[in-house]
Amino acid sequence: MESEMLALSGTAETVSLQLEFLDIKMSGKEAAAVLDYIHAHKSVLSEGEFILRRVLCAVLTKGRKKEVHYRMLALSGTAETVSLQLEFLDIKMSGKEAAAVLDYIHAHKSVLSEGEFILRRVLCAVLTKGRKKEVHYRVNLKAETFIAGLWLSGKFEERLEELLYSILYIPRDRIIRLDESRGEVCIVRQSILRHKKTAHRDMFADNRSLCVNEQLECKFKDGDKCTCRKADIDVILWQLQLKHVFKRKNTYFELNL
Repeated sequence: MESEMLALSGTAETVSLQLEFLDIKMSGKEAAAVLDYIHAHKSVLSEGEFILRRVLCAVLTKGRKKEVHYRMLALSGTAETVSLQLEFLDIKMSGKEAAAVLDYIHAHKSVLSEGEFILRRVLCAVLTKGRKKEVHYRVNLKAETFIAGLWLSGKFEERLEELLYSILYIPRDRIIRLDESRGEVCIVRQSILRHKKTAHRDMFADNRSLCVNEQLECKFKDGDKCTCRKADIDVILWQLQLKHVFKRKNTYFELNL
């Protein structure tokens, strides 16, 4: 028997409204008490479950106040159903766009962290005039992983800033700009796709000097060849460390996710 996953997001009052929509009557204060307890006692979580809790500043007409925001992303159903679930979380994406992100993550499971999963099944739906195949998803992801899928898929360049804010509450002036021409985008892409989210000067040693991101405009690209040397990677990683994209760990660098 499968358990029902709860996807909740926002302040305690917003979570309370979402629970009410699921016929669960709780005040914002009561919802916060439950979520704060679970956050403080993560040993109660099962595989595939997680809870994020952040204190953010809300701008009011008479100043600022601190608010606690919660974020859990559990999605299930067809792409259209997932789209509706995302809309309920104030994330505006069509079914086709949601499918593009989930299909990318499903095809590149190395981006998943411990406790995350994505299931994808093709099922037959019975219609009045026959049958049709539908793709169904069952997903439990960190919001950061969903964003990684958005960025890596390369299909949301124009909407990335908007989606970063709606999913992670990151304002435009706090978004880190990567320099594609200097190899920064390539290094970050490849480190996300590496299971441990790391980078080091030998990370391209097995590529036999072949370019791994031919779609990028990079000064190290020469046709299908990559001319990026170990010394160049050292410089790029140093630049990314200054931008707080990576943190140094002895002989390698780890993504700040």
